[in-house]
Amino acid sequence: MKNLAEDFKPANKKYGKMALGETLQECLKERIIDNPTYDFFLDIKNRFRDGFGHANASKILKGQTGRFILGKFNDLLAREVQTLTFQNIPPLHGVAVQQFASENGWGYFVSVENLVKRTLRHYINDLFDVNIKMVSPLP
Repeated sequence: MKNLAEDFKPANKKYGKMALGETLQECLKERIIDNPTYDFFLDIKNRFRDGFGHANASKILKGQTGRFILGKFNDLLAREVQTLTFQNIPPLHGVAVQQFASENGWGYFVSVENLVKRTLRHYINDLFDVNIKMVSPLP
């Protein structure tokens, strides 16, 4: 533990500047994650990291829909229920992005934190307590 900074230096030099997509591919190649987990992280990367990092609501809300009652101001009895895709309606972006983050933020954190722990176990289990507990989603 005294030389922890030096112990991590080679790995940090090799992997520290990798793009996240490349890091996920490396984890898949090293069997730290399986294909479904890779797909999950790639989707989360696109929605959270890329979406929030680049303030791109269309990435965050991709495929998100909601049912709304639509009507007309000049005919209060004319109304219909429609399913709308959030990414296509800018006035709904703020509300939908906030809802998405509230529902998925903790799960995203838990998934990334646990991936870090699995990676550490895989590479340095002699230096790292392999019995360390994974973070659990909130009930």
